[in-house]
Amino acid sequence: MRFPSADAVTRTELAGPYQTTGQQAQSAADQLFVHKALLRWHRGLHRHEARIEEADRFNDDRVVKRCLKMWLKKCQRKVHQKMRMQEWRMDMRRRMAAVQSARNQLLTASSFKVRFFAPIA
Repeated sequence: MRFPSADAVTRTELAGPYQTTGQQAQSAADQLFVHKALLRWHRGLHRHEARIEEADRFNDDRVVKRCLKMWLKKCQRKVHQKMRMQEWRMDMRRRMAAVQSARNQLLTASSFKVRFFAPIA
């Protein structure tokens, strides 16, 4: 690829409206080279920006997924903790009922013994 000469812009500006064919061809070639270079740069910039946007979108999706998983685990922990607490409460109720039942049986038996089998004096 041919690079434009250092004074390409100056030459086209100073040449005025009356240019020779060689100057016109050189000017057109310089303009075409600059135009193609700018297009190539613009396409590369556009591709780079598209990659960055896609990476940001992917990163956002990962962050959202990670936060959702953390939130779900927290909810599951809370549900599990509530279930364990309910099981513990039910277990304590069963134990208290068993203790109360045993106490009632002892009281009933002792009152039955005292009332009906007390020695007559």
